[in-house]
Amino acid sequence: MVVCLLAPPRSESKALLRETPGAELFHFSAFLRNRNIGKKLSVSPQQAGFPFAPPPHSQYKESIRIPSFAVSALALALSAVSLRAQAPAAASDFRADFLRDVEQAEKKFTSLAAAMPAEKYSWRPAEGVRSVSEVFVHVAGANAGLLRFAGVPIPAGFARDAEKTVTAKPKVEEMLKTSFEHLRQAAADADLNKPVKFFGRETTMQGLLIFIGDHMHEHLGQSIAYARVNGVVPPWSAKE
Repeated sequence: MVVCLLAPPRSESKALLRETPGAELFHFSAFLRNRNIGKKLSVSPQQAGFPFAPPPHSQYKESIRIPSFAVSALALALSAVSLRAQAPAAASDFRADFLRDVEQAEKKFTSLAAAMPAEKYSWRPAEGVRSVSEVFVHVAGANAGLLRFAGVPIPAGFARDAEKTVTAKPKVEEMLKTSFEHLRQAAADADLNKPVKFFGRETTMQGLLIFIGDHMHEHLGQSIAYARVNGVVPPWSAKE
């Protein structure tokens, strides 16, 4: 058996490789693999977010001949990867991965909170939307407060109205730091298989930690946007 894969002429391929930045080349390659996306979305490739259009189908004249044994080997390899991906990770692996993620998120939140000028802590993009300080305090409150669903006590000083009452930069930074320490300790000691009822839904301690991780990253993106709008470059980006 021989499989023929359509490919653009070599001259065009080399030109694209020379002229296309890495990230754009990746997206362009994806576009070639799914080149009907423009039709499905009723937009041009440029409107779909690509910097240039792929060559027309009529230009895909050359073919690459792949022996059948290579195709079979590839299929087996992909099957093995799929099975490994479906296998549940050991609890110890999840815990280690989660703690590393918390460490990275803490560094970014605390450095961003330090980089934001104190006078910008009250800034908000629109009426009714959380301010800079309110987002930081909201994250801190979730890091510590959501653990109560698993029976973990909330640290002192974490009141329900903290988003409105804790607004000074030093206090906000302290609250963030305390919340990450609390979360890290709880994750290190937790029984990850412990049943947890979370807002009426049955889950486990591991499921609760996954939610907390998703929540902090959602608001990290929000805080980065707040910083950029106010002319503050995230410290980890400034080093690059």
